[in-house]
Amino acid sequence: MISLCREFLGEDWVPRRVSMPYADDGGRRELQDILACDWFFSRKGVAVELGESDLYARRRRTPGASGQQPMITSCDILASVIRSECGDAVDTIESLIQLRLLDGNVDIEILARLAGVSTRSLQRQLHLSGTTYREIVQRARMRRAAALISESCLTLTDISLSLGYSDPGNFSRAFRKHFGRSPSSLRRCG
Repeated sequence: MISLCREFLGEDWVPRRVSMPYADDGGRRELQDILACDWFFSRKGVAVELGESDLYARRRRTPGASGQQPMITSCDILASVIRSECGDAVDTIESLIQLRLLDGNVDIEILARLAGVSTRSLQRQLHLSGTTYREIVQRARMRRAAALISESCLTLTDISLSLGYSDPGNFSRAFRKHFGRSPSSLRRCG
């Protein structure tokens, strides 16, 4: 929504305030620093408040202009916060993957863009750290799987699908290999 407003009102435009439907997870200050406006949480929906003068403003940008930056989403804003708070490249990438698992897209090209590097640079950094992108994705998936199993009422099939597994059997085998026990045993013991 903010990107849409900036299409008309210019790159420097900021809303008067932003409202989100979830509780503040302690990141309000960082969000206010990134986007200089008030943030409100636990509201009925998502809202971006415009000033009255914004409603009458003439378009200051032409959408689709060559060289235009890609649309910025709340995921991009959170990725920026994560990058600034994580010192280690592997920790940063794992945090970004955790974030991207929420929408099911852990494509390396997108993650590299969020990390602010090229895909090849990301692979090189991970190699120097003794790991691969695939290994980090697997760790992040298993961490999220364990949290969903122990903290939600979702079925194991729903959890496996949400983590990108097309077959729940493959998910169960990966989980057993990673944790040394079945997903259902975590639910019973958790």
